[in-house]
Amino acid sequence: MKYDGKGILLILTATLCFAAIPAMVKSAHAGGMEVLTLLSIRYLLASAILVPWVLFRVKRNLPPIRVMGSIMLVAGIFLALQTGLYFTSLTLLPSSVAVLLLFTFPLMVNILGLFSGRRISLGGWLSVLMCLIGLTALLGPGLGQLNLLGILFALLAAVSYSIYMVRIDKLAADVNPVVTNALVSLANALTMTVAAVVTGTFRLAFAPSAWIAIILMVVVSNVMGFLLFFRALKRLGPERTAMLNLTEPLFAVLIALLFLQEKFSIVQAAGAMVMVLGLFLFMRLSQKPAVQSAD
Repeated sequence: MKYDGKGILLILTATLCFAAIPAMVKSAHAGGMEVLTLLSIRYLLASAILVPWVLFRVKRNLPPIRVMGSIMLVAGIFLALQTGLYFTSLTLLPSSVAVLLLFTFPLMVNILGLFSGRRISLGGWLSVLMCLIGLTALLGPGLGQLNLLGILFALLAAVSYSIYMVRIDKLAADVNPVVTNALVSLANALTMTVAAVVTGTFRLAFAPSAWIAIILMVVVSNVMGFLLFFRALKRLGPERTAMLNLTEPLFAVLIALLFLQEKFSIVQAAGAMVMVLGLFLFMRLSQKPAVQSAD
């Protein structure tokens, strides 16, 4: 397999962009921004950038209306649920723990595949065992101090994202990734804005730090991160992209330690490494790894 330094740099930069999301969420929440409002503004701003781009740059390659509607429906339900649960878990848990719990989704995607005839090898099941051991070490030492509702929300976010991945993999297989990203952003903007208005949590009076955090999230993660990700995908292919995408939780943990002053014990660090290694081996052994970012 040919070495592609530029492709590797692209995917590592993309995962770094995604890994910064938990820190931005915590900053926005500390500035007084509720989760639903945060998600509403995030996707409204992303849609304001991506939808005109699609209309003026890739309008000739748009899929049929039925396909676009199906993508928006799946994203508006399952991805909206995933982001809502995940961002809420970030307000209840250390970001390092929340992001590692979310990254159990590749296991869940492949386990869901069992219902459609996909098989998992003995090596795959051993990798699952590694992940469970790592997860136990990650949560075990401080489980009494962790918010159990936050843990539940992070795991449910992984389940919801797994269902989304299984569905979107079929719907968007032949759709331009930029178009898919625009449709997903628009669907989530509608869902989150309606939810925020109905629950009475939509408001725009926040500290400047919250606005800075949400604008950075949109520009760095929603736009730049995804563009770099899909450019890397073209150069490296799905297998290598999926493998290198597993650096995201490691980057997220480092950011949490350096900038959020979160504490991580030696046992938890070892558990995180075992879990990520288990994910790496599992995806290596899987026939068709999941390559989209979870953010």
